[in-house]
Amino acid sequence: MSWLPIHSNSLFHGIFNSLLINNYCHTLFHLKQTRNTTLESMFHTCILLLFSALPQIYSVPCQQIGKGNYDGPAGTQPQLDPFTAGQGFTIIQSQDCLLRFQNPDYNMIGSQSDLSQAIMASRVTKATWATTQESYEETCNNYNGAFRSNAMLWLGGAAEPYQYAGVLLRSATNAQSGLQHAATVVTYLLPSGVAKITKVGPGADASDNCQRLQNAGGIGIAGTVDPNVDYAYAPLFRVAVGLAARYPDPRNVQLFQAPSPDYPWGSSSGAFVTANRADGSCVVIDFRSMPAYMMNIEGYPNAVTAAC
Repeated sequence: MSWLPIHSNSLFHGIFNSLLINNYCHTLFHLKQTRNTTLESMFHTCILLLFSALPQIYSVPCQQIGKGNYDGPAGTQPQLDPFTAGQGFTIIQSQDCLLRFQNPDYNMIGSQSDLSQAIMASRVTKATWATTQESYEETCNNYNGAFRSNAMLWLGGAAEPYQYAGVLLRSATNAQSGLQHAATVVTYLLPSGVAKITKVGPGADASDNCQRLQNAGGIGIAGTVDPNVDYAYAPLFRVAVGLAARYPDPRNVQLFQAPSPDYPWGSSSGAFVTANRADGSCVVIDFRSMPAYMMNIEGYPNAVTAAC
């Protein structure tokens, strides 16, 4: 990524770099429709840079954390180990968070030529939540949102949220379609926010739809969080690569495989993903302690196996 180093040590540099990257990425967004592997790779790098171009004020920038090197003011430097505490960033276990997956509005990209704005709009920033048992059940019984606005639900658990989103396979029938895109944004409600809310689910006599959603990790929340520090955001393709390091079973769909071993977010990156808070600080979402789960994939004669 030396073609456009990010040194966002001030608000000016952050905005300037965001504009440069956005213009470059928007061009690639349209060119990549040719399915050219090189253009796909460059587009993924652009998404990563859009996340990293925000001003870094309070902690170590995400691009300085990892298993490789980064281009800094003093030249190429080794990244900080993501699993070593006390280096200016927080390490958080994925299963201690709640998750939401949101696609950008691609119509916004086409009409406004603003990929970064579309991605920013996909981040959850809501402070006050008021999901009730009734609104939870209305949502799971009204999948398409007809005649009303569905409640925004979250996903909890270990592998379950990623299975629901289709990043990890468990069976061919329990994944939400349409979430597997390079620019899909994953919002993590961090433990600091989880501690401030009450989890809401369906009643004991709720429909089968609601029971299935709850079993898949679907959770409603009520309470108030601080959007500046209680949420953290990551692009889905980076999350998928980190999960592939934790669950290397080849039957897992690795949605965004790196085109070469030396690609910046290749498989050697490890079982984690870095995520940006709105205040510019970075956290490490750690996948290493996520437990094995039972995989059941249609089309395989020995369908049930332990993913490790």
